[in-house]
Amino acid sequence: MNRLGSALLLGASLLFLNACSSVEMPPPKRAAELVQGTAKDFGRWVIGCNNLGLCTAIAPVRAYESDKDQAHLRVIFGYDRSASARFSIVRGGETVETLSPKAAEELTKELLKGDAADATYVSELPMRYDVPRDGFAHVTDIQEQWRELPPQGLASTDVIKPIPASRIDNVGTPSTIGQFAKRCPKGHMGQSTQAWRGWGGMALWRAGCGNEGLNEFSFWFMSGPQGDPPRLIHFEDPEGPVEPYNSWFDEKTGYLQMVHYFGGQLIYRFEDCGILRIYAWSIEGLKLVEKRFMPVCDTGIGTEDWITTYRATMLGGAGARP
Repeated sequence: MNRLGSALLLGASLLFLNACSSVEMPPPKRAAELVQGTAKDFGRWVIGCNNLGLCTAIAPVRAYESDKDQAHLRVIFGYDRSASARFSIVRGGETVETLSPKAAEELTKELLKGDAADATYVSELPMRYDVPRDGFAHVTDIQEQWRELPPQGLASTDVIKPIPASRIDNVGTPSTIGQFAKRCPKGHMGQSTQAWRGWGGMALWRAGCGNEGLNEFSFWFMSGPQGDPPRLIHFEDPEGPVEPYNSWFDEKTGYLQMVHYFGGQLIYRFEDCGILRIYAWSIEGLKLVEKRFMPVCDTGIGTEDWITTYRATMLGGAGARP
């Protein structure tokens, strides 16, 4: 082949490779996009954003009280740049203290001074807290990136009203439910079958495998309205199918909760990391109404304080919250 032919072949090959790379290699996502609808850790901080247009960043803090549960600093911000981020000290689902705008500004400046030692915050109570610097600069960068993106938070268009149910005592195990026992790790149900009566003859059933360690598995079924046999419920969330680990139903509120803990494969089993999902039993069936996420174990932060990454629109005002 002559030089001209070789040059033309080389040029065509380069064009082909460039075309392939432009199709097969999409531009990398910015960090702000990676935390939308989920949560990720940066240093000792975790940040996540939800469908309501709010982002939350949290980090465990050292409080100089030995008889108290783990506390953490929570920072919540939205798209509005004119609105200051809300800083608060939280413990066990309760707000211990909300920082004033001035105190929040001063603490932010301290946290941005490197990432080696912790910053110290002394509250008005007074109480001293050591707040980690490691990762906070990334959190502030993501906050600015996220506000530059087109609005990612979309309020749920589903309006859901949970319906309370009544417990059915002394229920047997229908054959359609019993046949699922072989799917349990030990080949049999480890717990008694439970059932609840809802509206119009509908019933909710639970068959638990039990005794599986950190993540116990249950099968859930729906029956009715006119004597129809129980049908297996397939749970889902915006990301896809969901396994109902550590699941239970509160008949007084109509909420079914489940928690998939991430710490079960470690030497020490942690119950402070994983995904919490809450479903409401409504006329349309079981609908996801809230999802909380904590990707990091050994923080001491319980499910009540995990980052909310999804929340549906509920009827009944604040009292309707799970």
